Amino acid sequence: MKRLVIFTAAVFLLLAAMRTEEPVPAFGVEVMVAPSSLDGIQLLDRQTPWSYTARAIVSDLPEARRVYAEPVVIVSPGKHESVTHRSGDYTIKFTVAVSAQKDRAATEVVVEQEGEIVHRQKSDFVLQASAVQKPLPKR
Repeated sequence: MKRLVIFTAAVFLLLAAMRTEEPVPAFGVEVMVAPSSLDGIQLLDRQTPWSYTARAIVSDLPEARRVYAEPVVIVSPGKHESVTHRSGDYTIKFTVAVSAQKDRAATEVVVEQEGEIVHRQKSDFVLQASAVQKPLPKR
């Protein structure tokens, strides 16, 4: 019985002495994909006129007061692109792929802390041609 009490006390002291880590916050991830032709005012001709602009906003929840990253990726049809952003202890990787037929897009947002994945979100989008992208009718 004495050994059990000593063992229990030793385990309790060991657990109390262990470093407690701050909990990982819950992340809110918002992803948008749209034709680049719908971007804001452009003073120069776009180098990739038929491309798509994808944006991700990674913030904390539930307040969404702190934005960790707002990566932007421009992708041509049939291609995939990635961008990595560091914010404090976090590394945010945003990957986007657009189908060659320009009808689908797939995105992935990965949030890592010290090399460990703490959040991953994958999204698939069905793309529709905008009025700016549709060819003019033949007369």
